[in-house]
Amino acid sequence: MPLTQTQLASAVADRAEISRNEAKRVLAALEEVVLEELGNAQKVRVGGLVQLTVRVKPAQKARKGRNPATGEEITIAAKPASVDLRLGDSFRVFHNYRAESIDLRDPPENLTEEVVVGEDDSFVIHPGEFCLGRTLEWVELPDDIVARIEGKSSLGRLGLIVHATAGFCDPGWKGTLTLELNNLTRVPIVLAPGLKIAQLSFMTLDRPALRPYGSSGLGSHYQGQRAATASRYGSTPGDQQIG
Repeated sequence: MPLTQTQLASAVADRAEISRNEAKRVLAALEEVVLEELGNAQKVRVGGLVQLTVRVKPAQKARKGRNPATGEEITIAAKPASVDLRLGDSFRVFHNYRAESIDLRDPPENLTEEVVVGEDDSFVIHPGEFCLGRTLEWVELPDDIVARIEGKSSLGRLGLIVHATAGFCDPGWKGTLTLELNNLTRVPIVLAPGLKIAQLSFMTLDRPALRPYGSSGLGSHYQGQRAATASRYGSTPGDQQIG
């Protein structure tokens, strides 16, 4: 039976005689290291305990097949060239009382506050409310691939918008993806970490980008972000701090 993150942290804390919070930080650091290594290699062995291998499975076209129960010929639908993304545990909520307006010539600071939700807890977006979230997955793109993050149709039909404008992922991107969440309904929507929230589709460039995202001098404000990250509009590269 697979262990949840909370159960694993508790087990590690008991064996190592450390606090659960310390165990969670250790596991989070281990996850970051493994994901980073997987981005640089196709195979990673973790301390002789487990070996992880990256396998690229191309999208499949629609094809003919047979119903195993009846033998009748059927059409097997094409598998989409996209990857599902899950909701992470980091959100940023807006405190409107901190600013009377948002002047893009001089954006206000400390307009949002991070809220971290526990694995078994939920996060409620009230009607008309806008907040930021993040994907559970860490995404890295090579220099010749771009990607688009899109909402899921079923969630859109429930009134949940996943991104307002920032749907494009540049070649060279590394980090989690910040989601721009908006509840368009008249009733609250309850979210929880781990829920399928969006999908990422990929497109190949005809040649590698000369200056991919994160290159020196580009001012790539969000490279390497881990938590839901507030707007850095108007800031200079030297001002940024990775969340």
